[in-house]
Amino acid sequence: MFTFVNSLFSKPGSRPSNATAAAAPPPRAVTSVPKSKKTVAAALASLQSQHKLLIFYGSQTGTAEDLATRIANEVYARFGVEAAVADPEDYDMTDLTTAPAAQGGEGKTVIGFFMATYGEGEPTDNAVDFYEWFMDGHGKGEDDDVDDIGDEMVTEKLGAGINYIMFGLGNSTYEYYNSMGRRMARRLDSIGATRVGVVGEGDDDGSMEDNFLEWKPKIIEALGHFYGIKDMDGKASRGQPHVPLFNVLVESIPEKQIFHGEFSGDHKPRRFKNGPGGADPRQFAEVT
Repeated sequence: MFTFVNSLFSKPGSRPSNATAAAAPPPRAVTSVPKSKKTVAAALASLQSQHKLLIFYGSQTGTAEDLATRIANEVYARFGVEAAVADPEDYDMTDLTTAPAAQGGEGKTVIGFFMATYGEGEPTDNAVDFYEWFMDGHGKGEDDDVDDIGDEMVTEKLGAGINYIMFGLGNSTYEYYNSMGRRMARRLDSIGATRVGVVGEGDDDGSMEDNFLEWKPKIIEALGHFYGIKDMDGKASRGQPHVPLFNVLVESIPEKQIFHGEFSGDHKPRRFKNGPGGADPRQFAEVT
């Protein structure tokens, strides 16, 4: 699935098993493309701003996708750069090495990768085909020889047109901790790609969220510098609808903690007169 993330939204994530100010573009609806495979070039062409960010995620349980979406939202809000988050399983990734440089114009394109490590140094299910192609069959399990695979990508430096950011997700209790993010970053460097900012890593055995929040301001600053855009401090997202998120917990609440409405002259509530347990069908819940 390929999703525009210009409108701010988020969804609850789960944990991986290893795992120059410009005028803000108008808000666009969240959009999904058909299930048929699309190219990286088509995905980039659908982004209308001068500068672009396209993030691919390798996720087994949804955490990598969630964190990628949060970065994409932040980049749009701060810089007005249209961003999209995409599942590599839905794409023909073979034009990854050519599509970014082929965009033309004065805009700059960044490709992001949020890659979770699954099991013992393996890619997640949705990233298997992409990873197999990109790594030329190397870099799984104990195979750590990825710096000089010696294929055409390396000898011809076919990744010279790629500018990338990388965040790896893993669990330090596993032997091949964060191997997907680390090996992909090394592979990208070996084929001539340019890394923007530092490679981030999240440890599910510690605090994935804390690791992400520590990395986020660094990568946002690096992207702003790379694009040459002044931080608009969220102005790009102004005028978009605010969608509040609530946690609703239905439980038994003591009667004395429930407000049934203003009291009338007979010292009875004007509304919800029956209260919980009475004829009033409403169910009381704690909302935070």
